[in-house]
Amino acid sequence: MKAETFTVAILRKMSDIGMCQKKFIVHLVVLLLSMRSRVNYLMLYCYGKYSEKSYHTPGVGYFWSGCAGSVK
Repeated sequence: MKAETFTVAILRKMSDIGMCQKKFIVHLVVLLLSMRSRVNYLMLYCYGKYSEKSYHTPGVGYFWSGCAGSVK
């Protein structure tokens, strides 16, 4: 069974995931399984069809500072 059809079958059972998210997850799973080199954001950008920023998690650079009592 292909990884793409297997992933689509699993995602069909999840009703709270939107269509755009499903397409991205299927693309990401197939891409991760097909890559033989190191997997990082730059390599996902090189081999994938989305930009490098599409693979970053929003707010990765922020953290809670206990001393300042706020997000830095």
